[in-house]
Amino acid sequence: MSATEKVDDTYDRLEGDDIVVDEIEFEDTLGIKGRYSFDVGSSSRAYLGFNYAGLVADGGEDHSEWGTELPYASMGNKQEIEGGLRFTDGDYTWYPRFLYRENLVDANPLIPPETGGTNLDPGLSPRDTDSDPFAVLDNREATSGELIFTYDPTPATWFYHWNADLMEDAAFAYNIGLTATRYGSDTDAYLFFFEEGGTNASFGEGLDSEDVWLLKSKMIFNPRRGLKTIFNAYAGAKQSSGQPGQETVEFFSFDTKIVVDKTHIYSAIVRVDDFGPYDFQEQFNIVYPLQLELEYTRLLDQLRDEQRSSQIGVVLFYRTLDELSPADEYENGENDYMFELQTYFKVAF
Repeated sequence: MSATEKVDDTYDRLEGDDIVVDEIEFEDTLGIKGRYSFDVGSSSRAYLGFNYAGLVADGGEDHSEWGTELPYASMGNKQEIEGGLRFTDGDYTWYPRFLYRENLVDANPLIPPETGGTNLDPGLSPRDTDSDPFAVLDNREATSGELIFTYDPTPATWFYHWNADLMEDAAFAYNIGLTATRYGSDTDAYLFFFEEGGTNASFGEGLDSEDVWLLKSKMIFNPRRGLKTIFNAYAGAKQSSGQPGQETVEFFSFDTKIVVDKTHIYSAIVRVDDFGPYDFQEQFNIVYPLQLELEYTRLLDQLRDEQRSSQIGVVLFYRTLDELSPADEYENGENDYMFELQTYFKVAF
């Protein structure tokens, strides 16, 4: 049960050709979720799950496991079914999964107001989470399928543990995953921080229905004692997370980290045709043709833990610019790249 304070709040929706004003009722605050897992043979395990959530029954982020990229939603106004079958053969695991979601009430289209004689048609606007009791955003209709393959010869240091980068002790472990999602409906309007007003503002329109996909791989190497390499690669197609009417971004990126004797850390990040690193850049579809980051870090104390040790380092940032980059950086083609070099000293105590 969630958001009982919104009972009796009003919202509008489109029903056929009519605009209807409705109210949140107590049943809209209720949700129920279930999951049944069972063995299939001696080395496979399957599950089926369902999730029903009323219009304002926002249950928060779902628990994600086994590296899934299925498009779980934190908000209510949905009914979902999902399932998967995990096959294990020695050190190898195949894990196909699916998720289907539909909304109880669809997103609002943008219908401008108009007058005809003495009649006034007020029109209809996409909802947002500040002005309305609910909105269709990350919980929009979705049909998604996924297959993840994993090789992990040392399950005692589980490949999907939260600190596997530090703990994984296999000479070589890796995964490859492909997730494809069809968003079959538009969204309501996302919000952004409006600096001049010091408050949230609505984009006014929703994101279009779209097909997106992600191919990713993670590899961990331990070729000898005191040497560890972590490599992540991603390629796919994704949408802006706020601004409507933008083309889908097709991107490629990888990052790598080499840790030597738990003292020296060399890392690199390369992104091609990807959003910038900040949330607002993804909201406003700010894309850079190339982003490059190179870094060296030296841990200074005996903890030999990147999160807890004092350290010194140097990092180089470089990016190229085009018409999809910020206008005040690109300057109508006057600038085609920018870079920055930093040195730092961090003290942990």
